[in-house]
Amino acid sequence: MLRRDGLVLVCALMGLGCNARAGGGGGGPIIPTDDTGGMMMGTDAVTPPADNGGVAMDVVAPPTDNATPPTDTGTSACAAPRMMCGAICVDPRSDPTNCGGCGTMCPSGQTCNNGRCEAPMIVCNAPRLLCAGSCVNPATDSENCGACGMRCGSMQACLNSTCMNITACNAPRMMCGAECVDTTTDNQNCGACGRACTAGQLCTNGTCTCACAPGLTCCGASCVAVATSNQHCGRCDNACSGAAMCTNGQCVTPGPTCTSPQIACGSTCVNPTNDSNNCGGCGRICAGGQSCVGGSCQAAQRDFGRACTMDTNCPGTGSRCLTDPNFFPDGYCSGACIDSNDCMPNGVCLTIQGISGNFCFRTCTSSTNCRSGHSCATLQDGTRVCAPE
Repeated sequence: MLRRDGLVLVCALMGLGCNARAGGGGGGPIIPTDDTGGMMMGTDAVTPPADNGGVAMDVVAPPTDNATPPTDTGTSACAAPRMMCGAICVDPRSDPTNCGGCGTMCPSGQTCNNGRCEAPMIVCNAPRLLCAGSCVNPATDSENCGACGMRCGSMQACLNSTCMNITACNAPRMMCGAECVDTTTDNQNCGACGRACTAGQLCTNGTCTCACAPGLTCCGASCVAVATSNQHCGRCDNACSGAAMCTNGQCVTPGPTCTSPQIACGSTCVNPTNDSNNCGGCGRICAGGQSCVGGSCQAAQRDFGRACTMDTNCPGTGSRCLTDPNFFPDGYCSGACIDSNDCMPNGVCLTIQGISGNFCFRTCTSSTNCRSGHSCATLQDGTRVCAPE
C-alpha cells in the first residue's frame, strides 16, 4: 500500500498520466521492462524518495555562518565620555590617575582639567590680575598696564591703568633702568630695583608677601593658620614655648591629670562641685556669703554649732548632727567637708582625732559667738572655733 501511494503521489506531482499495475487509465498501455513495482515515465526511470513513513520531506541545507563576533573590550559598560581603564570606568577629563587616557597620572599637586594636567590656579583678588603666573595691579604695573602684557615705554609710568609720559620720578616711584616704577607695589622691583617677588607673592608696601587663602596669614613667605600654629600662634612673631600648644591663637600649657570629679584649673586640681572659687568650672567664684553646693553658688543656710539631737535639727543642705557622747554630748550641728570652702561663710573644716571624716565647726572671735556650754577655743594654727567646754 505504501509503495502504491508513493507512485500515486509522484504522478500527481509530475502532472502526468500514470497506469498502475492495479488498474488502467486513458492513453493506452505502457509496457514496462523488468517491472519491479516501480513506474516508467516514457523512457526515464524515476527513483522515488525514500519512504519515511508516507510523508514527503524537503531537505534544505542551512547556510554556513562564518561571521566572527567582535571582541568584547568591556567598553559597553561605560557611557561616553567615560572609558574603561582596567576593570573600572573612569572619566579621562577629570581623573588625575587617568588624565586624557588610561595610565596618564598627573604630578603631585596638579589636577586633571579637560584631559590635561594643570598646576593649581593662582587666585588674584580684584583689582589685581594674574599675568604670567603672578598677581599684578594693572592700575600701576608698568609691565602690565591696564591688561597683561601692556608694557609702558621708556620714561613712562602706569597711572590708573594708562601709560603716561613723565619727566621725573616722584617718591615712592623711582627710576629702575629706563623706567619709572612704584617700588611699593611693583613685583619686579619690590622695595628696590631688580628685587623681584617669586611666583605667588605680592609686593605690598615694598615687601614681597604671599597671597593667602581666607583664614591664613602670610608669615614671611608662607601662609600660616595662626589659630593653631605653635610657631606663629595668634600672630607671626609669637611662638609657643615648652609644652604649650596653640589653641584658638593662644599658647595654652596642658594642665595636670585630675581624678573625677576634680578638674584642672591652671596647674591645680579642684572640685567644681564644692569649690567656691571654681564653682561649676574654673574661675567661677561665689559671691560673699554664698557657698558652692553641687557645682552652683547658693546662699549659706547652714548654722554650725547649734544644739541638736538629729540631722533634721540642723538647717541647710548637707547638715549633720554630731552626737558622739565623748566629744559632743549635747549634739553639734555640722556637715561633712573636704576643705573650708565647704563650710563658708561661718565655718571651718577640721579633722578630729577619734572621729572618722572631716567636719565643719563654727568659727568665733570670742565665747559670746558660741552657745551655752561652748567656748571659743584657739587651735594650733590660730583658728578659733566653738567647742564644748
